[in-house]
Order: sequence, then C-alpha cells, then structure tokens
Amino acid sequence: MKLHFVDLLQCNLCHRQGLEIIQDMVSDGNILQGELRCAGCGRTINVRDGIPEFLHDLPEDNLSEIKSSEGVATYCYPRDPDTYNDSWLLSLPRVANEKADNIEGWKRKISTFDQVLRDCQPGGGKTLLDIGASTTWSTRFLARKGYDCIALDIVKGKYRGLLSSKVFFEHDNTYYECILAPMENIPLRNNSIDCVFSINSLHHSNDLGKVFFELQRILKPGCCAYILDDTVGFLRRKKKQQAAERSRRENQHNDHVYSLREYKRAIAKADLSLHIEMPQRYLDRIGPVRYAPKSCLYSLYILLSITLGMPFYFRVTKD
Repeated sequence: MKLHFVDLLQCNLCHRQGLEIIQDMVSDGNILQGELRCAGCGRTINVRDGIPEFLHDLPEDNLSEIKSSEGVATYCYPRDPDTYNDSWLLSLPRVANEKADNIEGWKRKISTFDQVLRDCQPGGGKTLLDIGASTTWSTRFLARKGYDCIALDIVKGKYRGLLSSKVFFEHDNTYYECILAPMENIPLRNNSIDCVFSINSLHHSNDLGKVFFELQRILKPGCCAYILDDTVGFLRRKKKQQAAERSRRENQHNDHVYSLREYKRAIAKADLSLHIEMPQRYLDRIGPVRYAPKSCLYSLYILLSITLGMPFYFRVTKD
C-alpha cells in the first residue's frame, strides 16, 4: 500500500476521514505491514502484505463465505498445482484448462467484459474501484487501460482473493491498491472515485440498497459504475429462490438472485440513474435476429432476463 493512499481512506466504522499510521514497515514508499488508527473511534486497522483489512462486524453469511474461500485457497488449490498456478491466473479470463473453466465459467465472461473495456474511456489517471475483485484479474486489465485502480474484496488467499495481485504486479510491472472490506461499507472518502466496476459480484450482497448507497457516496458527480454478469431473474419467486439455493450449494458462496425490480428500486433510492445495456453475449447468441430494430432487441432482452434469469450489463450514473 502506497503511503499516499492512506489519504483516500476513511474509517468504515465511524466514517471519519484521516487515518493515522501508527506502526509500519515501509519499503520504497509502500506500507508492507503495520497499523492504521482512526482518531475518531480509536479503531485499529491492520495492514498485512500491503493490504488494509477493514473487516469487522460482518454478518454470519459473509464470515462463512470467507472461511470457505480461504479454505479453498489454503487447502484445495495447493493439491492441484497443475490447474491452479501462476500461468492459470495470468490467463484469466481466457483459460485453456477446461477443468478450471467448467468450475468458474470463465469463458462466459469474456464477451461482455471486452464490451465494457471498449465502452470505458481511457483512464488517464482517473481512480477506479473494482468491487468484488476476487483474484483481481479484471483490475489488471483496467489498470492497463490507464486507471489508478483499487481492488476490493473480502477474500485474501492467493488464487482466490486479493493476494493474487502480487502475481500480476511481478509479471506486468504494474501496481494497484487492494482493500479487504465489504461492498456494503466501503472505507473510501465521499466523492473520491471516478469510476466503479463490478463483474459477477453484487449478488453476494445481502443488501443491494446499501451497496448502491455506497456507490452514490463515493462516486464523483457525473461519474458512473459498470456492473455486469450478475444474474437478473426470475419472474417467479420460487424459481428465483431455487436458483439462489443451487448457487449457494454448488459454489459455497453467499449467493442471491435479485429481480430487475429489486435492482431498479435500490438504484432509484440511492438517487442514481440506471441504463440497461444489451450484453454482447446476448447479441452473439440470437444470431440473425440481432439485425432487428434495436428497440425490439431491447424489449426481447428485458423479457428474457426477467423470465429466464440472464446475466446483465448495467451502467449506473451519479448525476
């Protein structure tokens, strides 16, 4: 963690700005190990491996997800080094290993992710927050586009969480900050972020309202968030519950399936504007129908998303 990055942080317990470095191991302007202290509430935030840890008072669902994910990183991945290694990490999301792709469905993310990269303007040093960054593979590409990136997640273990960033730093000779914190309580100052990105992550939240309130708080006026690949669905409540339960059982994650109405309500209550984009994956799958009038394609996409449950691409703007 760069020394100057502390100026962008705030306590996510009392929300006071300005954290004091009270103990540190500094190398070339980076805090490798140490502690930050909030002058307001006296809370101490540990910094380990250059990552500040803002995890406190988490709900049981989040704690279970952390325990499961860290267990996979510590015990499962080391048993399969031919699949999970630096080469695999550097290949994301275009993995050649079919075993890994079948588990995570990486290839399904490529077309929409590439679409967002095309839609994003060059960073030019603007600050971007990647929410639910996991292994930070997406953060890596966004940093290459010229953004000063921050990767946020609640999981740290290598090949599963934020420590994976070290592989990208070494290979790409690049750098971005990482924060261990929940997406419902982000330890960044008001109006401090130029862009937010999230792929396949918001469905892990127990409270969409809190997430979008946080986006409204940290985004600068006129800036936007790109949110993609979470599933919207289903029209029938029972079907939605079954999909969420199946995902929790298969992935051991705190998974939810929210309806389009729930997203719209949370975004509107946070005083944000919603723009629903048609994902490239949808356009690729409908074949010749893609040449129909755009209004027809859009209506068909909305209908399919709320009946069948489909990944989406939202652009959310702070006016």
